[in-house]
Amino acid sequence: MLLRRVMNHLRKQEWTAIGINFLIVVIGVFVATQVSNWNAEGAERRHAGYLRQALHTEFMGVEDELTISLDNITRYQAASRSLVKALRDGDLPPNDDTVKDWILNSINLGRQSPRSAVYLQMVSDGDLRLIDDANLGAALIRFDQRIERNAFVYAATLSIMFSDDPLFDAVEFDDTGERRGAGRTVLSNDTDLIKAAKSRIEAASLAQASLRSAVSEQLEDARAILAVLEKPTP
Repeated sequence: MLLRRVMNHLRKQEWTAIGINFLIVVIGVFVATQVSNWNAEGAERRHAGYLRQALHTEFMGVEDELTISLDNITRYQAASRSLVKALRDGDLPPNDDTVKDWILNSINLGRQSPRSAVYLQMVSDGDLRLIDDANLGAALIRFDQRIERNAFVYAATLSIMFSDDPLFDAVEFDDTGERRGAGRTVLSNDTDLIKAAKSRIEAASLAQASLRSAVSEQLEDARAILAVLEKPTP
């Protein structure tokens, strides 16, 4: 219809009418484009809000898990240090319940820290661009990089600790399972063999200290992420 009118105006050389019709077309295209852009922007804002909520929910759980991990690795390291001190001082009572607890904790490293599933999905989907807070983006990247780096250290430490470990030859566990040292209770221990494994226990204490520092940093990162997510959005 509009094209037919324009052709009629051209035949009659009605330039004013042609200009009006052209303007109508331009305005119509502009309005349609703007409406499409507004709809797309609205959808992105809603998706960005969903992602922030998903991150908040996930990192509330991550904070709880890391808090427990930090408490555990702190306890493990304290036990290792106590065992090392007793060995250095020559004051290691045989089959003492406290010593058994030290031994059991000295072979523990806790669990590997979790990565953020929401962040990884955002990276995969290209949704990091929807984060308009530079501090939040940097904190998420830093958190994940630390997890990746410490995952390598964790695996290497486990391999070293559970490969031909002299401490396991000095201890009888209630249930060793498929992997040596996986028992939940120490039944008995050989004091002389424990003393011979002192260097291994010292190494375990250092490894636990390193992991404790890593978990502490990750907990700080998680809390920094939550602090940003809990700020009111403008």
